[in-house]
Amino acid sequence: MEFFIAILLVLAGGVCEGLFSLGVTRTPKWQWENIWGLGSFVALVLVPWPVAWLTVPNLMEVLQSVSPSVLLTTFLFGLGWGLGGIFWGKAIAAVGVALGVSLLMGLTTVFGSPVPLAIQDPAALGTPGGLTLLAALAVMVVGVVVCALAGRQKDIELREAQDPNSQASKATPFAIGLLFCVISGILSAMVNFGLVFGQPIAEAASNAGATAASKNNARQSSLQATIWSMSSTQVR
Repeated sequence: MEFFIAILLVLAGGVCEGLFSLGVTRTPKWQWENIWGLGSFVALVLVPWPVAWLTVPNLMEVLQSVSPSVLLTTFLFGLGWGLGGIFWGKAIAAVGVALGVSLLMGLTTVFGSPVPLAIQDPAALGTPGGLTLLAALAVMVVGVVVCALAGRQKDIELREAQDPNSQASKATPFAIGLLFCVISGILSAMVNFGLVFGQPIAEAASNAGATAASKNNARQSSLQATIWSMSSTQVR
């Protein structure tokens, strides 16, 4: 039963992850930095920290009990994810929501799934489940390449049909947008590294009385606060 609940939560998370970029298209008069700043504040501060306070007993004491090196490592990986979020917004603005999300989610998964698993449990990659993961990632790489090629062809066709003096023709070149996608994909994968190296935070929360379902809230809130601090620097 717990397995099926976990699958449903993963599906719900995937849907929410895909819908978040709609804010970019629904607020055309806003600078993307302001959209990103407000959205990240709600997602990374306004929701996770109250949840962590309510579900992890003595949250601040838990964080104080963890080794400073663990907190610093988690902070640095959160910093990387925050930088990835900045480039994510630029990538969406450059190549569009549909293509941007497809490329970014694919790249983040490719960079963020096998390496943390190899660090945490190297033997798992040789199991049937690990081999299935690697095969799925190979398919995803092909999908990312196909999306990139299709996006490039569409960009060429649109630019050929546009007036050279129009505002649309002066938009960010597709190659630059694709570069933003790659940079964001690599940096956004840092969140998985933060979760792996921040495992002692979850263990400390468990020792303090947090349940198995809520112990990770301490780790998540610490990681996400760093991400928001990076995103907030872009607000105009």
